[in-house]
Amino acid sequence: MDEIYVNIADFNILIKIQPQETTNNPPYDFIRNRLLTDLVSYLGQFIILEKPGKVDFEINFIEAWNLQILRVKSDNISYIPLYEEISSSKFLTYFLNSIYQFQLILKYAVHELLDKSSGFLIHSSAVKINNKAYFFLGKSAAGKSTIATMLADRYPKIADDTSLVKKEGNQFFFYQTPFFDKNWVNKHSERLKMGKMFFLKKANFFKVEKIEDKEQILNYFLKGYVVNLNKISTKNVLKFVNKFDNFYMLYFAKNPEKTIRLIESLK
Repeated sequence: MDEIYVNIADFNILIKIQPQETTNNPPYDFIRNRLLTDLVSYLGQFIILEKPGKVDFEINFIEAWNLQILRVKSDNISYIPLYEEISSSKFLTYFLNSIYQFQLILKYAVHELLDKSSGFLIHSSAVKINNKAYFFLGKSAAGKSTIATMLADRYPKIADDTSLVKKEGNQFFFYQTPFFDKNWVNKHSERLKMGKMFFLKKANFFKVEKIEDKEQILNYFLKGYVVNLNKISTKNVLKFVNKFDNFYMLYFAKNPEKTIRLIESLK
């Protein structure tokens, strides 16, 4: 059996790849070996080489050639199983799933862990300034990737599409995730303190306004900025909004020099 241990947001996740049940099966060998190669490439710097003292979640890959297919005739669509939830900390999935399907499974696992740890995932880009995470939130096409790219020559981009926020002790921290972003980001399991959060508005001028109204801030989050919003993640976001005070509205245009000066005026 092959085992891969990964650390995401200080959660230890074990990925087991079960040995084949059939023997002398070249197609199976190819699928299994390709899966292992893809997992190692995808998880990259999140892999830990030594067995951790505790495992917070487990994902098992097994051989399955006769998966049940659900066909919805009215929609002319067929579905195959993605994973089976064995417990709140263990999923069972199959070699036939691709690395993209595995990412969905891993996201569900991380959501389970964050629900128990006062954490959540948000749709945002982020850069690293003075060893703190500065977040840029907005709806699709709001400019999350654009502004992080404009700042990247001066400040390293640490997220392009998804950021993880987690409470530890009495503070909240930013963590990177291995999840695919629209644009490439150098990723590992670094933890950063929270810097500032900006809600983006494209404009033909440059301006920053601090937002003091906590209800307004919460409404922004609940209108689509939280990944997999549910009752528990809503409570976790509420805790964060009540604790954190550095929220801003950022009006900007596509001008890297002016954008950098504006952000640096708040440091």
